[in-house]
Amino acid sequence: MRRAPVLAVLLLAGCVRPDMPPAPEEVALDRFEIGERLMADGRPADAIPEFEYALQHRWRWKAPYVQLAKCHETLGRDEAAIGALEKLLRMDPNDDDALRGLGRLYDRRGDPRRALEHYRRLWQRHPEDSALAGEIARLEAKGKP
Repeated sequence: MRRAPVLAVLLLAGCVRPDMPPAPEEVALDRFEIGERLMADGRPADAIPEFEYALQHRWRWKAPYVQLAKCHETLGRDEAAIGALEKLLRMDPNDDDALRGLGRLYDRRGDPRRALEHYRRLWQRHPEDSALAGEIARLEAKGKP
């Protein structure tokens, strides 16, 4: 969508033929934007295929993983949300959004041990985060008899 001026220059330079379909990697950018608009409109189920398409063609892009997880979480599909965030974490073991999201989801599922594992990893990166310190203290207290 924002690439129209670039496309016009490429067309004029003869680098791109007008009858050529856009590359899937380019379409993925547009599909991601559609997914964001659907989420903003309160339609997470409709946004899921858009984010999945973006990930299929740009699998190293962080934002679709996070958005896909939000869609699933909004729909109460915690297992699918965890799966999306775990994939992101395999790509980037220190991703703040993935660590925080997994901590929240495991806590919500009643698994304070796994929630603490992710929150503590995040705490190592952000020891100044008082809200995170409060979450850790709350979960530690929850795990004691």
